[in-house]
Amino acid sequence: RSFQLVRVHLLIPMGEVFSAETLLMAVREGHCFIGFDLFSDTTGFGFTGSSGSETRLQGDELKLEREARLKVKVPLESRIILLKDGVRVRDEYGQTNAEFVVTEPGNYRCEIYLPQLPHPVREQPWIITNPIYVR
Repeated sequence: RSFQLVRVHLLIPMGEVFSAETLLMAVREGHCFIGFDLFSDTTGFGFTGSSGSETRLQGDELKLEREARLKVKVPLESRIILLKDGVRVRDEYGQTNAEFVVTEPGNYRCEIYLPQLPHPVREQPWIITNPIYVR
C-alpha cells in the first residue's frame, strides 16, 4: 500500500538501461526525488540548475559563476517553494514552470504543493526534491 502513496523517483540518464548499477548510482548521486503520487502523477517533473555552460541535476554540485539559474518543471499548476539551506526564499503560485536566479552559494531544494486539492491535503507536499549544491 505504501508504494501507492509515496515513491522515490530515480533519475536514470537517457539511453542508460535500468539496472542495479544505474539504480545505485542514481541513489548515490542524489539523482532522485520524493513524489506523493497518491495526490497526482509526477511524470514530467524536473529540477535542474545551470551556471555558465554547466547544467546539473538535483544531488549535484553546481559552480556559481556570477549567477545560477534553477529551473523547475511540473506537470500541473502548483505552488513551488524554493528553499536555501532549509529556509524559504521564494514562493510561486499557479505555476507549471519556474526559474529562480540565485547569486549566493547554498543548498537549494524545492517543495511542490497542489493548492487545488481539498484541505488538509493541499498543505502537504506533493514533491520534495533533493538539493542542488551551489558552490
